[in-house]
Amino acid sequence: MKKLAVFVSGKEHELRNERKIIDEVIKSLCFDAIDSENRPALNNLPPDFYIDEVQNSDIYIGVFAKEESNPSLKEFWTARKTQIPTLVFVKEVDERDPKLKEFLNEIEVKTYYRTFTDEVDLRKRVKDSLINLITDEFRKSQNLSEYLIISGILIMADLLPEGNPISLNISRTDLSLITKPYVLLDGKNFPVIEILKV
Repeated sequence: MKKLAVFVSGKEHELRNERKIIDEVIKSLCFDAIDSENRPALNNLPPDFYIDEVQNSDIYIGVFAKEESNPSLKEFWTARKTQIPTLVFVKEVDERDPKLKEFLNEIEVKTYYRTFTDEVDLRKRVKDSLINLITDEFRKSQNLSEYLIISGILIMADLLPEGNPISLNISRTDLSLITKPYVLLDGKNFPVIEILKV
C-alpha cells in the first residue's frame, strides 16, 4: 500500500533544522516526507518541478519564520488551488519580512495556522496536527458513505431505490467507496454504469 505523501515547504537555509524535525515527525508516523532534503541529486530539473511534487502529495506542510520565499509561497497556493489539506506553522520571531507578514495576514482568514516557539514545541504541534487531520479526513470519508455523489451534488442514498443505475463523479477522497461494478451506500447496492473522476 502506498504511503501518504506529505510535502514540506519552507525557506531552506533559514529553516533547515525545523524542516528536519518535520521530516522526522512525518516518518515516525510512517508517511513519506517530500522535500529537498529527501530528493536525490538530479541534473537539469525544470524550474517548477516542485509544483508537480506539491500536486502529487496528499498533505502540505508549510513552515515560516522571518524571511519570505517565492517558491514556498507558490507551493502553498498550489496546495490550496488543488484542494490539498494544508497545515501551516509560523515561528514566533521579533522581526518578519514585510512580504511574509502580508502573506500571513492574507492566509489567516483562509487557513488555520499554529505558531511555535522552539523545536520541541514544533515537533509536538506538527505531530498533533497531522494526527488530527488524518482523523478528521477518515471521519469525513465515513460520513460520505451515506451519500451518492452525482454530477457534483450530494444526494441521500435513501432517496433512491436499491439497484438504480447511477453515474458517479468522484473526488480523490471518495475512491475508497467504489467497488466496481457496485457501490455500497447506506446499506444499499447501486450498479455503477460510469465513473468520472473529478
